[in-house]
Amino acid sequence: MIGALVCALYGMKQMYIGLDHVEKAWLETAADTHILFGKIRYFSFCSDAGQFGAFMSFSCLVAIILSLKSNSNFKSAFYFIVGILCFWGMAISGTRGAMFVFVGGLFYLLLTRNFRVFTLGFIAMAAVFCFLRFTFIGQSNYQIQRMRSAVNPKSDPSFKVRLENQRKLKAYLASRPIGGGIGTIGYWGNRFSPGTFLAETPPDSHYVRIWAETGVVGLTIHILTLLFILARGFYLIYNLRSPFLKQKMMALYAGVFGILVASYGNQVLGQFPTVVFWSISIGVIFLAPSLDTDETSETSKLIKS
Repeated sequence: MIGALVCALYGMKQMYIGLDHVEKAWLETAADTHILFGKIRYFSFCSDAGQFGAFMSFSCLVAIILSLKSNSNFKSAFYFIVGILCFWGMAISGTRGAMFVFVGGLFYLLLTRNFRVFTLGFIAMAAVFCFLRFTFIGQSNYQIQRMRSAVNPKSDPSFKVRLENQRKLKAYLASRPIGGGIGTIGYWGNRFSPGTFLAETPPDSHYVRIWAETGVVGLTIHILTLLFILARGFYLIYNLRSPFLKQKMMALYAGVFGILVASYGNQVLGQFPTVVFWSISIGVIFLAPSLDTDETSETSKLIKS
C-alpha cells in the first residue's frame, strides 16, 4: 500500500505541480498517446499511463476492501484514504480499461458468503455503470468523459480499430497454430523484426499479444493456467477460518481477477509494476492456508498434528 500511495501522490504532483524536464522530454515522444484533446494522461513513475492507471485501480480495489474489515480503526482509515487517492490516480491517468479492474469486486462479494452484502454491492456497481452509460452528468469533466467512453465502446473509434486489427490477425494466424514467435508483435516486433505484418500490428490487448506470439495453442494453455489459478485461489480463500486473513486474501483475489479482466483492453499483465504485485498476490493467496491461525481451522489442526 505504501508503494501505491507514493505512486498516486507522484502522479498528482505531475498534475498539480508539473512535470520535470525529463518527463517533458519523454512526453514529447509519446504525445500521440499521452496528450489527447489537449489533456495530459499522467503516468507517475510507471512506464506509461496505461500501467499507472491499471496499478492504481488494482491498489484502489485492494485498499477499499481492506478498509472494510481491519483490526484497528487507524488501519481502516489509512486503507480508505489510500483507496481514494488511488482512484483519483486512475482517473488522471485517462486509462479507460483500468476501470474494469473493479469487476473483481464481484468475486469479493461472492466470497463474503453474505447474500445481503452481495446484493447491495451488485446494486452499487450497477448504479455506477448506469450513471456512466445512460447519463451525461459531469460530462464537462475530462476524467469522467474518459471513464464514460469505457462503457460506450461502440462509439469509440479506437475500439473499432482494435476490432479491425483482431480480424486481420485472425486471418493471419489461421495457418499458424503456434503463432509468429515470442517478441514478434508490437514494440518488440518493431525492434527485432521490423517491417513484418505482426510488428506493424499493435496488439493492444495482453491476450491478443499471447495469441499472436504463441497462436491458439499457446493462448489456450495460457487461459487454462489462469483459470486454474482463479479456481484454486477461490477454493483456498473460501475455506479460510481467520476472518482478518480471509479479508486480506479476498482483497488480493479481487485485484488479481480484476487485472485479468482489464488485460483484455490493454497489455496490463506482464508489465511493471502491475505484474510484480499481481504475481506476489497469487503467491500469498496460495500460501494462505499455512498462515491460517484460527483454532477452528482444519489446516491449523493438521499443522499442529
